[in-house]
Amino acid sequence: MVYYLTFLTALSLLFLGLVFFYRPNWVLYFNRVLREKFLNDSLVLLNRRKKGVFFLLLSSIFFYWGYLLSQYRPSRLSQKIISTDRLLYQSMRHLDDQQYEKSKTLCERVLSRDPNNADALYHLGAAHLLLNNQAQGESFWNKAVELDPRSSEASRLRGLITRTKGQVVSSLK
Repeated sequence: MVYYLTFLTALSLLFLGLVFFYRPNWVLYFNRVLREKFLNDSLVLLNRRKKGVFFLLLSSIFFYWGYLLSQYRPSRLSQKIISTDRLLYQSMRHLDDQQYEKSKTLCERVLSRDPNNADALYHLGAAHLLLNNQAQGESFWNKAVELDPRSSEASRLRGLITRTKGQVVSSLK
């Protein structure tokens, strides 16, 4: 909705800019109507080109702004590409909300892009451990430890697993 209003504003500013350039008699007509409050004949005729350039530039800004809003609104952008960091953040949110399958799916998506992403391996290992797939969880966790043994993500997930399961898994100590 916002980008429609932006395009409408840009279109009206473009029209106004072109009127100042090519139809000074229209400007004089509207000036006659609003003369006492807004416009002065001598200033309009002296500065009509400056005002025309101003309105044309302003319309181009609004056209560009409307284009950006229409092309890169969040729903379209999220359909095109989502960053790895965003996927990992969503994965962590799903782990916190105990939606382990969703977290696992997001981690697999990150790993399809970058198979050596230690944070995704930590998240995937935690999701498997919380789904009671201990063997798979430990294998993903061990791969992650090989890639990044001092990860802050590991300690955060270790705490999450301990809180959720009530015990520390042997390979996570």
